[in-house]
Amino acid sequence: MTHRTFPSLPRFICMAIHTLQKIQIIPAPIQTVWDFFATPINLAAITPKNLRFKILTPQPIASMHEGQILEYNVYPFLGIPLYWKTIIRDVDFQKRFADEQVKGPYKKWYHEHLFRSVDQGTEMTDNLSYELPLGVVGEIAHGLLVKNQVREIFDFRYDVIAKFKW
Repeated sequence: MTHRTFPSLPRFICMAIHTLQKIQIIPAPIQTVWDFFATPINLAAITPKNLRFKILTPQPIASMHEGQILEYNVYPFLGIPLYWKTIIRDVDFQKRFADEQVKGPYKKWYHEHLFRSVDQGTEMTDNLSYELPLGVVGEIAHGLLVKNQVREIFDFRYDVIAKFKW
């Protein structure tokens, strides 16, 4: 995980945009992989159970599309529920889409999903960039808790996808 600071702010109050990238080869055709990730209800299957992820968007949820709004709760710390609302952006069928936080625990959250056919199946790349609220306090929380929690969420997701029977 890397970060860069905003150069216009004094060093002692710099907020950072944090990034994470995960690349995974999935032994399945791109259509199968795309269909799985384009079905919002599947997000629960690749989210750690301790987060108690709960979709609030009324069911059934349509297949992912540009401008789609998804709402859910997660419980990342001390069982306190956090409301999260995202919008689906930048959809390019079987190539890419992104979920961007509209409301939730982060100041900014942009998660891009890229898909590419390869000899072994499908290469999926997750590019995440996020910024925490609360300035210096948020950066301290990032160092103490959030950075590791985000990494653990994406590691869990990677492991579940690797074991999935495609």
